[in-house]
Amino acid sequence: MNISKLEYFLSVAKYKNFTKAAQSCHIAQPAISQQIISLEEQLGFLLIDRKAKEFCLTDAGKVFYQDTQKIINEFYSTVEKCKSISCNYYGNLTIGIVGWDENVYLNRLLYIFKKYYPNINIHFKRVSLNTVEEDLKNREYDCTITVPYDFRNKKGIGELHLVQYKVHALISMQNPLSQKNSVTREDLASECNIVFEPTGMEKNKTHLLSFYTSEGYIPKEIKSVSDRQILDILIGMNEGVAIVPEICKANSELGIIDVPICGPPHCVDLSIIFNSKIENDKLSYFLDIAKREQNNV
Repeated sequence: MNISKLEYFLSVAKYKNFTKAAQSCHIAQPAISQQIISLEEQLGFLLIDRKAKEFCLTDAGKVFYQDTQKIINEFYSTVEKCKSISCNYYGNLTIGIVGWDENVYLNRLLYIFKKYYPNINIHFKRVSLNTVEEDLKNREYDCTITVPYDFRNKKGIGELHLVQYKVHALISMQNPLSQKNSVTREDLASECNIVFEPTGMEKNKTHLLSFYTSEGYIPKEIKSVSDRQILDILIGMNEGVAIVPEICKANSELGIIDVPICGPPHCVDLSIIFNSKIENDKLSYFLDIAKREQNNV
């Protein structure tokens, strides 16, 4: 069985549309339709219910879709692992750690990377956001994962967008707002807003403040801090609230909870930031894995 047919089917099932799937796979729409029919003939059962008014997989098609995703992922993992062994891929990749809970996404990405490249050593270095641009240009490390707004369109700096996270509020349990099931922008604007803003990182703050201005609100007070731990301490003391990506979890030991925000959603990007003149080929491998995972999201 041609593995391309399986990939075509996965794309059709993902987009629930033959035209979009064909565009994603860079083939003509009639061609992808014929490939799915050919796959069904080989399997001996239908994958798509063509009698339904809207796109719908058959019961067998739903099971086949779930299991085929695993098969394809394992197939490529095995191929890359064998390439790594046959090509004797060894070396080092150094990742800068900002300390803004990016490890939640990074851990999953590195787990997959090590499956493909088990002989590449991963090293970590604690970094400061306001020196990332200079550090990367001086090749102090290969890349970092962070909120990207202050690095976009910077000469010599590359970005690979990974994912968007909706924001939620970090609130002290001493604050009456913590008793609500959800809070509004109006609720939060009446509080002191604590913003994670390392020196020179004004665009991150501007993006976060657009959470309010897009709906016509202005926070009564803004307090900037350059360290996540300080932010948590201040919130725990009920000195203010913070609007952060959902990747940033509340520190319950400090009496902080995360509260959903109602109203129009506001999202924050997470990206890999790196020196655009890549000299370490291990970084290229890492970016390739990240791109593949991005397509699977």
